Amino acid sequence: MHICPKCGRQLADGEICHCDAPNQPQSEQPGFSYGQPVPPQYPQGYYYNPQQAPPQKKGLSNGCIIALVIGIISFFFITAILVAILVPAMIGYTRKANYSKSTAQAKTVFNAANSALTELDTRGELEALGRNYIICSEPGSDFNAEGDTATLHQLVEQFIPEDSDGKQWEYFFVVEDNTCVYAAASRTDLNLSGSYPPGSDLRPNRLEGILAPEDWTINDLYTDAVTNLPVYDFGSSDDWDYDDEQEYDWDYQYE
Repeated sequence: MHICPKCGRQLADGEICHCDAPNQPQSEQPGFSYGQPVPPQYPQGYYYNPQQAPPQKKGLSNGCIIALVIGIISFFFITAILVAILVPAMIGYTRKANYSKSTAQAKTVFNAANSALTELDTRGELEALGRNYIICSEPGSDFNAEGDTATLHQLVEQFIPEDSDGKQWEYFFVVEDNTCVYAAASRTDLNLSGSYPPGSDLRPNRLEGILAPEDWTINDLYTDAVTNLPVYDFGSSDDWDYDDEQEYDWDYQYE
């Protein structure tokens, strides 16, 4: 073994030092260029400039912005038109549905009253109540009944099925000649009164068969029924037992 006199590297037997040969380029590791990442390979014809900033996205043009604004305004405009059309229609539909419920309940009361009167007649207790009177869901508001109406109230409630909505109904029915001829019903949350025989166009019937105003409450129908009930059986007013010196308070308020 000997040493190269020029570079001082130990040489094996018979080895020749090539320290005088031109410098060979250092081998590059794949993916690196002298310690730096190799630029990505781009299709032929594309010049990569590492100093060049990436292209920026272009903003919306004025035409696009105007079209977007017009689209938004058109959407709200069409929505407002639909609301103006559909909301009154839905309110009208709801009122018709509530009126139908009240009318159906009045018919139920009407049928229940006649069934209860038939039951009392079978027992022989009907004549004790008189011939013409009004029975209310609140017993304290009964009008012109001569006897105790507790049994009639109980029978009527038995014939009226429980409300599917679990709500409390107010009602009254009119008896003429021991037969129910008219009934009205209302529920506070429905804001509409119904009658049987039924009215029309959201207007209940009054006792005398005339359509009542749409906004008439159960109190209005009750007062109208009281004032039109054929109470007196006398042929003329001369036969009425009326005391001129006595004051009469005709305040028929359904409570």
